[in-house]
Amino acid sequence: MCRNKESFGKKKIPYGEEATLEKISKFSDLIPHHEWFSKLWSEYAIGYTESPKGTGLCEYISISMLFFYQELFISSGYFTDEEFEHYFVIQEKVEKIGMPWHFFSETSQKEKSFITKLWELNKKQVNFIEPIPFKKAINRWVKGHEIEKRISLKSQIALVIGDSSEKILKDFKVPVALSYPNRGGHSVVIIGYDSQTKSYLVHYGWVKKELRIVRKKDIWSWSNGGFWVALYDKNEKKLPLKKRFFFEGKKYSWKELKEMGFTAKDIDRI
Repeated sequence: MCRNKESFGKKKIPYGEEATLEKISKFSDLIPHHEWFSKLWSEYAIGYTESPKGTGLCEYISISMLFFYQELFISSGYFTDEEFEHYFVIQEKVEKIGMPWHFFSETSQKEKSFITKLWELNKKQVNFIEPIPFKKAINRWVKGHEIEKRISLKSQIALVIGDSSEKILKDFKVPVALSYPNRGGHSVVIIGYDSQTKSYLVHYGWVKKELRIVRKKDIWSWSNGGFWVALYDKNEKKLPLKKRFFFEGKKYSWKELKEMGFTAKDIDRI
């Protein structure tokens, strides 16, 4: 549900309000390492890519974030080492901790980008109105990967009563991708929920417009339509995290950095 260049017009205006540190601190539920999403600020950090016709690929940007979060912080196996080295580069010119960024994106050989690859694998479908094509995109990428038989997918459409995205976020402590058709249509990644204000903290998937606070009722109701999708490793014992970060001349896994006392707040923004 991503609008193209023509429907957006020349000026893109994100929905919701800017998420300041003060406002985020008041949220009742935040996923572990949520601060990492605030580092996804630039085109290269997000991997922002559009189709050759200018159609937004926001669903695939959301999928990329779900994969990246799991691969870096929870359980590896979403990428082979060869794939990771092809699509991503670990930032080394940093003040503290360098993280991976997308080597290819909208203004840098986007036809080779990871977002483009997901789109092509999924038969170039865009503007999903229900979760099946979203889940197919996930399954088509993980097929043959170490994570394939370990992955669990949860989803829900707005027209059916079931688990809420915030319940999944709280119970499984994972980000949730939510697509909505109203307000122009978009796909975002939920990383927090505030029970008092009934608002989501989301990564918007746009360059320099990363974290936003959006009222749940404005983008999620049976009358609005839409859907959400979440994924996680269903095995209690996770696959070992790989050395995907850079600190003082060496590569480290997040487990190693965490044992050294670092948090996602210490990761440099790209």
